[in-house]
Amino acid sequence: SGVFNKAFYLIATSPGWTTRMAFDVFVKANQVYWVPGSTFVQGAEGARDAALDLGYNCTDVRDAFAAVGITIDCVGTPTANFTFTTSHLNRTVVFTDTSTCPGCTITNWDWDFGDGNTSTQQNPTHTYAADGTYTVTLTVTNSTSDTDIKSQDVTVPGPPPSVGNTEIFS
Repeated sequence: SGVFNKAFYLIATSPGWTTRMAFDVFVKANQVYWVPGSTFVQGAEGARDAALDLGYNCTDVRDAFAAVGITIDCVGTPTANFTFTTSHLNRTVVFTDTSTCPGCTITNWDWDFGDGNTSTQQNPTHTYAADGTYTVTLTVTNSTSDTDIKSQDVTVPGPPPSVGNTEIFS
């Protein structure tokens, strides 16, 4: 912990930082990014990602860890996510990418629609041949080749039942 104590001190005493801001970074890293068995580099990357999440200066975090012998960059890692809307009329599903990448840019989207079809569009529309439930997977990649994957089931409804002609007898 001495390494991280020193990095904390260096961050907290950097121009534009307060002890509270550094504390917020380390708390968020502990809550969200650090896991048992995290290496020093993974821990520093977690602090970096927490700083990016909070909108704080990543360069100061990177420099503080460099001063204690841990080298990281200022590019965060992506988190894949998406929403979708379905149509009863023609089994069409509109997918909306809601992925995030603090301090970085997502450069690639790889969709697997669960029916043998794929797309590399950010927000694709896909028409299924049959109604049913499909596991859709989105893989996002940032400019430094970090990836994340999100899968969720999408239920595709068939067309509504047709209403036949009804005659009214009086």
